[in-house]
Amino acid sequence: GGGEVSLPKGLGQAAVVGADATYTPDGRLALRDLSLDLDGNTLQGAADLVMADVPEVTAQLSAGALSFPGLDSPVESSGSGAGSAPDGWPKEQIDASALSAFNGTAVLTFQSLSAAGYNLGESKLTFTLDRARAVLKAQPATMFGGQVTGQVVANNRNGLSVGGKLSFNDIQLEQALGQTAGYDRLHGAALGEIEYLGVGNSVDAIMRSLSGKGWLEAGKGFFTGFDLEDLMRSGSGNGGSTVFEQLTGSYTIANGNLQNNDLLVIIKGLRAEGAGRIGLGARDLDYRFTPTLQGADGGAGLSIPVAITGPWSAPKIRPDLKSALQPQIDEIEQEAKDRVREKLSEELETEIPPEQD
Repeated sequence: GGGEVSLPKGLGQAAVVGADATYTPDGRLALRDLSLDLDGNTLQGAADLVMADVPEVTAQLSAGALSFPGLDSPVESSGSGAGSAPDGWPKEQIDASALSAFNGTAVLTFQSLSAAGYNLGESKLTFTLDRARAVLKAQPATMFGGQVTGQVVANNRNGLSVGGKLSFNDIQLEQALGQTAGYDRLHGAALGEIEYLGVGNSVDAIMRSLSGKGWLEAGKGFFTGFDLEDLMRSGSGNGGSTVFEQLTGSYTIANGNLQNNDLLVIIKGLRAEGAGRIGLGARDLDYRFTPTLQGADGGAGLSIPVAITGPWSAPKIRPDLKSALQPQIDEIEQEAKDRVREKLSEELETEIPPEQD
């Protein structure tokens, strides 16, 4: 009498279930030596179900390789990959009603999992659902080439919100940023932390509302899309890549904009500091790199800021010569004022203080 149920492929369009089952008059179903085959995904373990207006489920399952091809990735469907049209995030309404379907806790261990554009290795996940609030804990999860520990939350009690607090180690940045934010121009293995919160009933609304903070460190890696050495030498660096030895930085997120003020990139023969805004909601950039060439004596040499602006899919990268020359202009102007003041003081035979016009 449950009516039709529509499930994505991998979740049981065709299912074979075997278990030692005990059902009690008060609506409790205990399943032991449980074996599930859901569209070819096989799982073993145990589960308890309490039949009520909102069913309660407790389960502990283990599996080998799991695949859920019927689940779509919001990033892939938005066309946000490199080289694609900057169409923005999906604005379609998210149906989060499934978060009210049941309450319970499930512990799942597996060797690998593929779903919604994400690929995980050997992992242990704990999923808790309580009155339309879902919490997924990674203890840890193997993904993006490294390990992620922490939790993500989806809450649909009073409108949909999503959040999380995660720490990560040895993740591949091009995989992590490409699959979660559609930005795949930064390559390297990183460690760090991220805390975030977004509110809205569409991916677009959530991305534009994001708030949070975090930090990351990366060893040797590279940027694609610009050649910093060629940019410093000839003023034209679009295309190519920039190899770095080290990258560190922290950031805050507010209203869908990531703000970073302390980026440090160590590159052979120079170091670059960075600060600016990365639009996670608008998918645009307004950022300044300031690379400094190493002088012949080992000290700091020429610095030429590099402006990176425009959409993620086709950013404009150019030297910011005005900013580069401003310190020298200010120094020359101050030196001229000092000399004029000294000469006037000498001619008028009275001291003219710096604050006097």
